[in-house]
Amino acid sequence: MMMLTKQQRCYMIVAERITITLPGDMYKRLQVVKGNLNISGLCQGVIKQAIQIEELKTKDVPVEEKVIERLRLEKQIAEQEWKQTGFIHGREDAKELSYEDFMALPKQGISEEIRERVQHRRIQSLENPNEEIYLKGWVEGALHFWNTIKDKL
Repeated sequence: MMMLTKQQRCYMIVAERITITLPGDMYKRLQVVKGNLNISGLCQGVIKQAIQIEELKTKDVPVEEKVIERLRLEKQIAEQEWKQTGFIHGREDAKELSYEDFMALPKQGISEEIRERVQHRRIQSLENPNEEIYLKGWVEGALHFWNTIKDKL
């Protein structure tokens, strides 16, 4: 057993436990994928962002700085959501990609043909999408699908 000095003990971080409530359907979906997720880390990240936004509202900071920081956080959240949406769609759409498409994705990124297909099938139906972030997530989702099946070929 390793003994910590008084100075080392002063720097230890104490973590507190909390309980969250999930709707039944979300809980069931979570059970399927929870081994792939750091649930505590995800919750901490979302709570941290919410706290930062609320703290900005109460800080004695010039209005412009508050607005800039709030918008920066909102942008970060929106980008995460667009990337996640793209990932989900990329994973779904990957089922229709050819072998050549999969081979080109990691090297060249999304081809003009695939970009047009995604634009027509997905992006045009989204409300004010961040197309660049969405497509990055789409490629990651397609590659994730590929990586789960490629060794079975």
